[in-house]
Amino acid sequence: KRGDNNKSSFTITETVVRSRFICGINQCTRALQNDDKLPSLIILARDVRPATIFEHNSLYAYIKKIPILILPGRASLELGEAVGMGRVAALSFLPRDDISSLP
Repeated sequence: KRGDNNKSSFTITETVVRSRFICGINQCTRALQNDDKLPSLIILARDVRPATIFEHNSLYAYIKKIPILILPGRASLELGEAVGMGRVAALSFLPRDDISSLP
């Protein structure tokens, strides 16, 4: 059993980590379109169908020279599990400088 002190420090760490990435195809597209806060890395899950759903994200990333990592297999389920959601088709990481408020 965790003590209250460990639980609060875990929550702060979790908040900081979650403030560094964006989940979802639409949110990733918005981040790519916003020149003020460009992501430093984009992760896409290959198992999303139809694949044309995130084709535009690949194009935007290529134009803006942002690296893309395309994960094979059941990546959307595994990404979702890693971030505490059901499925995640796209994930964008924000650079450290773009974090406006830390707890």
